[in-house]
Amino acid sequence: MKPIVNRALRPLMIYDQVAFGGSSYNLYRYPGTLVRNENSSGGPGNETFLVVIPEVSHANGGEEIVRWLPVVQEIRGTTAIVPPSQSPFSTTSPEGGVVAVRINVPFQSSASAAHRIDPSDTEALLETGLGDVIYAQTTVTATNLGDVAGTGYEIVQGSGSSQASGAYAGSYGLGSFQMLGGEVRPFRRILAGQSIYRREVFALTP
Repeated sequence: MKPIVNRALRPLMIYDQVAFGGSSYNLYRYPGTLVRNENSSGGPGNETFLVVIPEVSHANGGEEIVRWLPVVQEIRGTTAIVPPSQSPFSTTSPEGGVVAVRINVPFQSSASAAHRIDPSDTEALLETGLGDVIYAQTTVTATNLGDVAGTGYEIVQGSGSSQASGAYAGSYGLGSFQMLGGEVRPFRRILAGQSIYRREVFALTP
């Protein structure tokens, strides 16, 4: 029996083939960037794997991962991301008895390419200029991977973008299509659903 969160997120998971250590593995996992604990050993059955979600910017024609997001993220007023070492349901929470959880979902189209949009242009959403298509570039990663995944984790695949094409292909799970004489990124958005609950403490009296 899988954990209840994994069962709830199962409809969003994808089949993926990853290669590392000279071997390839077929996985059924949540979309995003696959990372593994580099200090563990014994193969995929004994290693610790996690998925983190890259938030990407395409400023100045390049591609940059602004920050990594966890799949399940506690919402707090003091910090955007809670360190893995701190319990998300601690009774010492500054939120004073309220638990707020966000689920981050990376959606990437299987048919539509991504286009760069100028946020100051109110007509940009209606434009389909081929000159604004986003090509797959060398990715510059953010530095907060340890804050999201914990210490000892590294990206499973290499840093290249020329792996098998598909909506979630490549080292960072950003996807790639062959179009216009090169590799382009699929249309991509990070969707978020969130819930807020009260902490309730029950005491049994004799």
